[in-house]
Amino acid sequence: LANRAGWASVYRVTRTDDHAPDGCQPSDCTLREAILAANAGSSGPLYKAVITFGVNGTFTLTRAGNDDTASTGDLDITGGSLLLLGNGADQTVIDAGGLDRVFHILNGAIVVLQGVTLQNGTAAGDPGFTVGGADLNDGCPRTWHASGVQSNQATSGGGLSNFNNALTTVNGSAIVNNAAADGSGGGLGVFTGSSVTVNNTTIGGNTADRGGGAYVSDLGSTLSLNFSTLARNTAATGTGGGVRWISDGAWSARNSLVAGNTGTDCAATASAGAFTSQGFNLFGQNGGANGCLVGGTDKALAGAIGTALSASLAAARAGVPAYALVPGGPAVDAIALGANCALPSFDVADQPRPADGDHNGTLACDLGALELRTGVPGTGGLSLFLPLIVR
Repeated sequence: LANRAGWASVYRVTRTDDHAPDGCQPSDCTLREAILAANAGSSGPLYKAVITFGVNGTFTLTRAGNDDTASTGDLDITGGSLLLLGNGADQTVIDAGGLDRVFHILNGAIVVLQGVTLQNGTAAGDPGFTVGGADLNDGCPRTWHASGVQSNQATSGGGLSNFNNALTTVNGSAIVNNAAADGSGGGLGVFTGSSVTVNNTTIGGNTADRGGGAYVSDLGSTLSLNFSTLARNTAATGTGGGVRWISDGAWSARNSLVAGNTGTDCAATASAGAFTSQGFNLFGQNGGANGCLVGGTDKALAGAIGTALSASLAAARAGVPAYALVPGGPAVDAIALGANCALPSFDVADQPRPADGDHNGTLACDLGALELRTGVPGTGGLSLFLPLIVR
């Protein structure tokens, strides 16, 4: 199918180990060998190369080294266009094993990644640039779909880090439990004119000195949240457990929760750019906005975070966790059908919005990444179990 569609090359990963590269063969190809082959390929009209997976499991990087060719260390994507299609975030797990980060995208490469989890990356493996625990996007267009970024660490951008006018879109994914110890942006770092758009995604459980969930810095750098949940992150210094923005960096939120973070939910410096509300956001907790700007259709959470969100993450779709909404809570059915709740729309579980979460007979959209549905385990809705009758 890919060849008929005009893509130049299709590489199929057939093994989970990371031996010394000796070429990607149809029945013998590691992920590293597939990346090297894609880097060396010629340009095509749509995507230069497609990587698929003929085997499920954990693909652990073990070849130590520091280069920008993907021969050792992290997987460098060095140009052209690449579509990497995992078999689901629970089936295609790319584990850096504390060796290096997982991906480094550079030289203008155009990259789409779908259905994968990146974990256990560390930017300490790159002594020249210790940012981006899972992924460093150095000035490239990059899109994530239905993927997980978890348990990675760096000095900045513990999960994903974006530099030099990078353009990143994250759809239906989770950036959770990453760390930027003694640094900035536990989950997500946006620097030097980069733009990041986050749709139907959870950013939770991340930690940093500043900007536990996200950190936005420098003129032209922007972060946009849409139907996303940025909650239960921590800033050790008390500056922006949710979002920290400085030095002309700016951000916006629409239909999102930025709430229940430790160390203020929002924190800006005097030199920061603007925050723009695009409506229907829930900020702070315990009646305070915790540094966030509330206006128009936005609200401050009246109670503790537990009145709006579940205490822990649970799978919303295969391998992609989310916080479920509390039935009857302030995020349920918060947006009437209209400009901010238009059809068709889908949540992180790839299920349609809106749903009638409060059972009043009227469809309306919930705030955040995951829509509440009655009878669907993991969404916070009520479940009905009927007895099995055997004749």
